Amino acid sequence: MSIAPFALVVACTLAGRPVHVPIPAVQAGAEVVLEGVLEILVEDSPPDSRVLYFLVIEHRRIPLRFARQPANLTTGTAVRIRGRWAKDETFFVSQLVPLK
Repeated sequence: MSIAPFALVVACTLAGRPVHVPIPAVQAGAEVVLEGVLEILVEDSPPDSRVLYFLVIEHRRIPLRFARQPANLTTGTAVRIRGRWAKDETFFVSQLVPLK
């Protein structure tokens, strides 16, 4: 899945302060903070099943990956996540905080 890089804006931490930077300016591996709504899909088939996680920001879906499967998350939850971009435009999550 490809995300239009010009339209998506992320909040980067620069000198301890959030700064808005378009994705092309953020290099793979840079730590960033994103806010959006969680979307969780379950793919179930006879040989296997898997759970897919996405962060939705302004109608864009960012594929998420976790070091270990997160617990008690539901689709529609507003979240703030911290992590790093991969070269394939997936986002490796190191911290997830539900927003109220």
